[in-house]
Amino acid sequence: NLRATLDPLPIDRIWGVGPATAESLRRAGFHTIADLMALELPMLRRRLGDRADRLYRLSRGIDDRPVTSDRRAKSIGQEQTFGVNLNHPDAVRPFLLQQSEQIGRRLRRAGAAAVGVTVKIRFGGFQTLTRSCTLDTATDASYPLYQSARTLFDRWAVEAFSPVRLIGVTACPLRFSGDQLSLFGQQQALRHRRVDAAIDAINDRFGERAVHRAGG
Repeated sequence: NLRATLDPLPIDRIWGVGPATAESLRRAGFHTIADLMALELPMLRRRLGDRADRLYRLSRGIDDRPVTSDRRAKSIGQEQTFGVNLNHPDAVRPFLLQQSEQIGRRLRRAGAAAVGVTVKIRFGGFQTLTRSCTLDTATDASYPLYQSARTLFDRWAVEAFSPVRLIGVTACPLRFSGDQLSLFGQQQALRHRRVDAAIDAINDRFGERAVHRAGG
């Protein structure tokens, strides 16, 4: 969908095209990225001079510069909006599990661990609330994330459940380090890691969600 995405964008959405350059391009008849795409490079060079080659490449999504990042992610989350409201907590919990597994998998890939968990709930007349907690131990294991997310959701459901239109789970803040195991409960933590490692290996080979936990 490269062309469908880029073509309608205004000319100043190209990296490096500031207000002055954008105004110059508009005076030359270029208002959208599609306008640049309409001309071959020799014609573009005659119209734009030294700027032509770079704009020609960028308008076609071609950029050979390496991608660099000056900061790490502060959170990893998943959420889902439903076509119809889910009218019972039991219908929502499987999605919490699925999202927690996806987040755990992304944490492990990133070499990160969650220090806290936030659950986002949209219900009723599109009211939205969040509930958060800090974990006893930073973790990248999927099931402890699910347990925390479910506890937050269940507390809300007991107090004021309303049919749910959106549910989301976010791991935040994140910790980046080597060994994330705590000094306590290592046997259980190792068991979670072995289960996660087995699920990750199967999903890596056969595709996302090829296997997952049944619930709990």
